[in-house]
Amino acid sequence: AGGGGGGGGGNGALSHTKASYIIDGIAELRRVEREARVAHAAGRPYPPGHDSRPVRVAVYSERRKTLDQLGHFLYLRFGDDAISQFWGRWRNSELDKFRSGRVRYWRCAQCPTRHDDGARAAGGREVEFPETRCYGRHLVVEISAEHAPPGMHLADGQASFSVTVSEEDARRVGELGFLQGTVWTVGMPIETRVRSPLTGGFGPWVGGRLSNFRKCGARMPDAAPWEARSVDCFVLLLTRDGSHGLDLSMLTHIFLADQVWDPAVEHQLVARAYRMGATGSVH
Repeated sequence: AGGGGGGGGGNGALSHTKASYIIDGIAELRRVEREARVAHAAGRPYPPGHDSRPVRVAVYSERRKTLDQLGHFLYLRFGDDAISQFWGRWRNSELDKFRSGRVRYWRCAQCPTRHDDGARAAGGREVEFPETRCYGRHLVVEISAEHAPPGMHLADGQASFSVTVSEEDARRVGELGFLQGTVWTVGMPIETRVRSPLTGGFGPWVGGRLSNFRKCGARMPDAAPWEARSVDCFVLLLTRDGSHGLDLSMLTHIFLADQVWDPAVEHQLVARAYRMGATGSVH
């Protein structure tokens, strides 16, 4: 098992250098995996020493703050579907997402259309199993009229317009994207994208002012079915809380985001992956 760098600072902060090391390392593993699959599909053998198992990575830290920070950068690089986190009330469904590569959900029609590309954009928020009440938050953003997309009707002399977006589709000025745990306050400057009434697509990021926000809280309709879709989930964020005794025999790699001071804890982490049922080595 290989570590992802040395110990972090005493306040649990994650340096950009360490985050880059871990993220670039995972990206390189995925690149090698893709190239090997393409070669194998073309009839060429796997390179000597290549592990034909799908890349499955656990990133471990004893500090939740470290994993929250790293998770933000991982989401930006690989997307929401690629990441699962084993803590909190949804940890079992997150672990199932990582193990099975499937997500169960219902669609909340009360939430604004998400900015995701493709078919997932057409119908509000996906609320993942087992939640039966929507946990989304809506932001009302006031935007200058100069940023109105073609086809949007504004009254003569109207200086601004408002759009309602999901919080994941907004960001603080200066951020690369939505940051989990952002504290919103009325009047703060934020950025979002505006949907075109002509094409249905979303334009570039534009600045605005937060004029209101609220939690959705809509309940799952009685007649609504649980839907499911496949996801390519290959990163599991793991902390000590609630992770004892897990079977992680599907792992191919472990990154330690900071120093594990208790050798017994590090040994136990590796033992969860390199155990009966594992079909290859763990790096």
